[in-house]
Formats: sequence, structure tokens, C-alpha cells
Amino acid sequence: MKSRKAGVSSVIVIIGLFFLAPTVIYSATPEAELKKLYEAAKAEKEVIWQFSGALKDVKPVIDGFQKKYPDIKLSTISIGAATIGGRIIIEANAGRLTVDVGTSFPVYLMPVFERDLLVKYNWSQLGVDPKRVLFDGRFIPFSDSARVWAYNTKMVPKAEAPKTMEDTLAPKWKGGKIAVRAAPTGFNWLYPVWKQNKQKAMDYLNRLEKQDVIPGKRDAEVANQVASGEYPIGVLSLTSVIPALEKRAPLALCPIGPTASDLNGFWIPKGTPHPNAAKLMVAWLASPEGTKALIKSGRGLSYPPDASPAAKLLADNGIGFVPIQSAEDLREYSGPFNAAVMKIMRFVPE
Repeated sequence: MKSRKAGVSSVIVIIGLFFLAPTVIYSATPEAELKKLYEAAKAEKEVIWQFSGALKDVKPVIDGFQKKYPDIKLSTISIGAATIGGRIIIEANAGRLTVDVGTSFPVYLMPVFERDLLVKYNWSQLGVDPKRVLFDGRFIPFSDSARVWAYNTKMVPKAEAPKTMEDTLAPKWKGGKIAVRAAPTGFNWLYPVWKQNKQKAMDYLNRLEKQDVIPGKRDAEVANQVASGEYPIGVLSLTSVIPALEKRAPLALCPIGPTASDLNGFWIPKGTPHPNAAKLMVAWLASPEGTKALIKSGRGLSYPPDASPAAKLLADNGIGFVPIQSAEDLREYSGPFNAAVMKIMRFVPE
């Protein structure tokens, strides 16, 4: 009898341990998922990528993808970031999508987000860092366009270069000595101040406008003007500063920050003609290999410090970075902030 009770007790213990033991869930590895996706993508044969700029600018990216996935033809189409959102809406309404992978800043995609026209996807199953994914799996950032204050080292000694916002308002910089991009994006570095204290930001803009700044139409134009010594200081895009420094231009950054920017990223429209190839391409673009190719083509994120040459440059100069990425911030940035910059600085829309 005693032996029987012991046996029953043993069975109960074993059953109890079975239910208490953690459940093991077997799932495919990212490598296995990517292999399966590649097989499906090969049947589609092609992926169509929209980007902004010249074909030569993204050649390292195209070459890298084709080397990794030779059975999929990567076709490219250059469409401006500000206009691709409208095109996607029109094509979606017509049921005839022509783009598989899109590239744009989310500020231009708000109507597309609101219409729920982008694919939501669990990118982590393909090995993408969840921290890189925004807007509920619909957007993966890969670069930004932060602005920084910079000076010509041949014209301005380091000790005399502006070190604070207030320094840029000094009398010695008055009278056409400051070059800026004549667009709200030229002042995205001011958005963190605006977010904390709108009146302080507007007061600064009003005082800066009285410095008689010189407006430029393009980032590269402004960078060249400061690098050539046409103007001693200016607000430059990091994407223009990096290549200028590589050519040993006499430029240095002013430690005025933090700077900020909305984030350029990849996304996939719903109803795209090559859905599997599109997912495969985005996963590759977000991988270390794809990121390296993007950096080689002059693109990259400004944070964390090891994200890109631009991020390292900011960190080395003690300049922080604030991403403009929430829907609330994007509406504030693209609406009231942009309107204030255009009005106070008397910029004419392009």
C-alpha cells in the first residue's frame, strides 16, 4: 500500500512539473526566413525601388543588393520625396501600384499613413533591429538631414567661432555674413528649442533675421559658399559637410546643439506588384551590409555615435541629436514651426 501511494505521488509530481515547465516555442531563424523569402522573391523576378536623387548616388546600394540577390532585378525610379506620397495615393485608388519600395521622409507621408496604405510587417523575424522600426512596422529610417552651424577655418579662428545660439546674433556676424538654406529644413536644428519654448525660438528667429542672412537654394550651395570663404559662417547640412571635409575643405563645426531632423526611411505600399521581393530588399537595406552600402552612398543616421561618419562628427563636436519622428512632432514641425520660419525669415517658397 505504501509502495502504491509513492507511485501515485511520483506521477502527480511528474505531471505537475510538466505543466510548470516553460513552454518551448520553436521558430525559424532570420536566416531561414530570409532564405524562404528569397525563394518567393525569385518567382517575382524584380523589385522596383523609388528614391530621390541621381542613379549614380545610389550605385553602391544597387551593386550590393544585386551581388547578394542576383536572381532579382533591381529596377530604380527617381521621384522626389515630397511628391511620392501623392503618387502612391493616386495609384492605390486606381489599384495599379508601380513602386515596390518607397523612400521618403514621414512628414511627406502623413496622408499615406492616415489612409493606411503602407504594409505593416514584423521585421524582427528577418533580423531587423526593432529599434529601427517606426510607425507600427511600416517605416524603417536609414538617414536624416540634420543641420549644423559651421565656419570657415581660414576666415574665423576657433576661439572666435560661435559656440551658442546667442553668439550667432553678435554684431560681427551682421551684414550678409551668414549663409543658410532658404527653407524650413535649414532650421531643423532649432526645433528642440521650439518644442521646449516656442516664444524663445521665435524671438531668436526675429533677431537672426535682422542679421541680414544670405539665403541659398540648395544645401550644397550653402556648404560651398562657406567652404570657399564667400561667407564666414552658416547653417550647413551634415550630408554636405561630410563630402566637403573629405576634400579637405576648411570647415569646422560650431558646438551649437542639439540639432534635429525628421528621418528618411523605407516603406512598402499595400498592393505592390512584388511584395516578397520588396520585403527582401528592405530587410537587406536595414542589415549591416545594406547600411554599409547606404553610408558609402553618402547616407546614414546621425545617432547613435557609431551609426555613420555624420554621427561620429556630431559626437566628436559635442552636438546631440534629436529625431523628429512621432506623428505629433511631425505635424508640429511641418505645420506651425515651418510656417514661423518662412514668415519670420522672409523666405519665398520654392
